[in-house]
Amino acid sequence: MSYKKDLNDVRSSPSVEIMRTLLKLGAKVTYHDPHVPKLAIDQQTHHSLTLSTGILKEADIVVILTDHSLLPIKEIMEHTKLVYDTKNVTKDFVGKAEVIVLGGKRRYSAEDTQE
Repeated sequence: MSYKKDLNDVRSSPSVEIMRTLLKLGAKVTYHDPHVPKLAIDQQTHHSLTLSTGILKEADIVVILTDHSLLPIKEIMEHTKLVYDTKNVTKDFVGKAEVIVLGGKRRYSAEDTQE
């Protein structure tokens, strides 16, 4: 949610605006940011979730908006169905997830390339 890698500053963060928009559209949105433990959006407080296998498997999509060093990319790639990666941090990882990078280029999962 923070504006820049490995910082806790959310001022003018596009991530906050994206979350706000999705919430207004009725989407169920959660977030993980090791540098932003809680976040107020439109008078509602949201808390950063600790990523777990269960949370990743339940997610329809994981959107990577900030390229924090502490992001568990390997676990995200292994346990998520779909990743939208705006920072290209998944480029060196292979897993079960289908990856779409910013701009719409699709990178398929390891399972797809084995067919």
